[in-house]
Amino acid sequence: MQIHFTLSCRSRNYRIERQNLLSFCQAAFAASRLGGKTPGAEFLEIPIVLMGDEPMAKFNWKHLRHEGPTDVITFDYLADWMPGMDDEQEPFVPGEIYISLDTAAREAAARARSLSDELLLYIVHGLLHLKGYDDHDPADRRAMRAAERRSLASIRKHCGETPLLCENLT
Repeated sequence: MQIHFTLSCRSRNYRIERQNLLSFCQAAFAASRLGGKTPGAEFLEIPIVLMGDEPMAKFNWKHLRHEGPTDVITFDYLADWMPGMDDEQEPFVPGEIYISLDTAAREAAARARSLSDELLLYIVHGLLHLKGYDDHDPADRRAMRAAERRSLASIRKHCGETPLLCENLT
């Protein structure tokens, strides 16, 4: 299976280290074991869109009718996948992940961790949503947090410490 991530940063307040981020997206994909959800898929593409709080709040309202910004919004299209849907010209998109960098920066500061570590957590979180994890009730939230910890530990075991993925320019 080939996986391709597309990155789009819609905020001028952050500088993205594209190659580092793409490498860690690949590691997060492997750690999440998402590939098992699409047996037979040859080519997958997952868009990751990075934005600030203001556009995230608008996006959150438009699509989920929730007020204010949030950390991650994931759209899961895996239910639509059937064998043979992907080919070399048009890979299957199992979902899209939208991340607020402003929220990541705030949460990173509050938790005394790097913005890069927080961003990696959000990418893992989005991929786990694509795998079927949810975080709407306490039991589901505990299961998702445990899967996040396992995934992050696996990434660190294979890749080492998180390099600079994103820098706040403000």
